[in-house]
Amino acid sequence: MNERGTILIVDDTPESLRVLTEILKPEGYSVRPANSGELALASIAAQPPDLILLDIRMPGMDGFEVCRCLKADEATRGIPVIFQSAATDLADRLEGLRLGAVDYISKPFQREELLARVKTHLELSLLRGNLEKLVSERTARLEQEIAGHLQAMELIKDNEARYRALFEGVPDALLIADIATGIIRDVNPGACRLFARTRDELVGVHQSTLHPPRLARESEQSFREHAHLVEEGRPGAPFEHAILRADGSETPIEIRTQPVMLDGAKMIMGVFRDISERKRAEEALRMLNSELEQRVQQRTAELAAKNAELERANRLFVGRELRMVELKKRIRELEEKSGM
Repeated sequence: MNERGTILIVDDTPESLRVLTEILKPEGYSVRPANSGELALASIAAQPPDLILLDIRMPGMDGFEVCRCLKADEATRGIPVIFQSAATDLADRLEGLRLGAVDYISKPFQREELLARVKTHLELSLLRGNLEKLVSERTARLEQEIAGHLQAMELIKDNEARYRALFEGVPDALLIADIATGIIRDVNPGACRLFARTRDELVGVHQSTLHPPRLARESEQSFREHAHLVEEGRPGAPFEHAILRADGSETPIEIRTQPVMLDGAKMIMGVFRDISERKRAEEALRMLNSELEQRVQQRTAELAAKNAELERANRLFVGRELRMVELKKRIRELEEKSGM
């Protein structure tokens, strides 16, 4: 792939294809032309570009229909689309944005404006792609870990002889409590590490004392709901909560509950997982998304100012040309009168 990115230009006008190609190629972009909507879709299916410059008004399949097809396909909906058209109708612009376009440019093309918009949206697309990949990789790892723990808990239910070895070896915190009283009956070393307490300090206490006092009511309600599921032999859905460590600090956790037999009696086992890192990652992603939005707004404002400046320059140029035409006309009239 080209280092700066591949851009597909879709326009039924050969002159527009030529002008856009001459602007973009010298900047290091790989440019692919398509003179119809149908040809554009075929080109995208064969090899998706990094960005699409899409004309609105084309015979046959217009730009709006091409955009609808792209956004309806999971494989292409993430490709940024910039509409380009001579039309200045606000309704066209709003329709393009509604369909999922990221921006628009007007004909005749202004070189600096075009390059700025293309560069901005390629950068944003790359950042979003990296974020999505990071989230996907972390999600896959978590799913693998969860699958492993669920398998471990199934083994615990099937064979109590192997229960202790698994119970002690699981890295997550495991706590077993009496369904009726909520008293902790057993814990594994992972629980001791998570709560920063010894086994003797955990076994025999009520489960509610392991959570912050501000969450006491919520903790008791959650325990009752999951204890009821366990009585029916069903695992509980995972939920987020917080625990209180020995030093008084709070740690965000995810809890999964599972029925388990201990000394011949049905108990509730909670799998406590520290999600501090995940929460920090989520906050980092939120801040990055906020930064991206601010960058988009800033770049949009800069482009709007540039557009206004270009429009003022264009009006001055047109006014000067009109005055020159009028002056030439007056000169010809004077020359004609002088020759009489």
